[in-house]
Amino acid sequence: MPSNTTKCIGCGVVLQTEDPTKLGYIPNHDHIFCKSCYQLMHYGKAEGHSHPDNLPNFEKKSLIVVVTSLLYLDSMLNSEVKRLGDNYKVVYLINQIDLLPDATSKNFLLGKIQKSFRLNRVSYEDIVLMSALNPYDIDHLKGYLKSFNVPNIYLIGLQNSGKTTIFKALTGN
Repeated sequence: MPSNTTKCIGCGVVLQTEDPTKLGYIPNHDHIFCKSCYQLMHYGKAEGHSHPDNLPNFEKKSLIVVVTSLLYLDSMLNSEVKRLGDNYKVVYLINQIDLLPDATSKNFLLGKIQKSFRLNRVSYEDIVLMSALNPYDIDHLKGYLKSFNVPNIYLIGLQNSGKTTIFKALTGN
C-alpha cells in the first residue's frame, strides 16, 4: 500500500528517504512504516527508536497509564517513557493479550516483562495485562483506576496501541 502520508503510522515520525541512519527512514514512498517500526513489527527489534515528540508536562499527583500493544512491548524500553516512573505514579497497561494463544501463561509473561523492566531500570506502580475488547478487563480497569483516587489520569502510548479503544470503553463514549 503506497504511503499517502508524511508520517509513520506506527510512531508518528516524519518519513524520509534520504538518510537510513536517521529516524523516519523508508527505502521508497511505498512504505507506511518507518524502518524502525517495520523492524519492530517483523523482527522484534527497536534499537535507537523513539517517538519524535517530547513528552508533555504532567500535573503532579496524577496517574500516567502507559498503553502499549503486546506487539510493541520493546518500544517502551527505548523511549523517554521508561523514566516517567521516577517522578510520577505510572501503570504500564499491556494491551491486546487476546492475540496470544490460549496456552500462554500470563504469569510467565508478566514475570518476563517485570524482569526486563528491572534490567532496564524502569520504575512503575504496576503492570496490567489486558484486552481492550474484553468487557471484564474494562470493568476491572475502571475500578482499578478509581482506586488511585487522583484528580487526573493520562493515557499515553504509541499510535495503534489501543488508547482510543480503552478510552471509549472506559467512558462509554
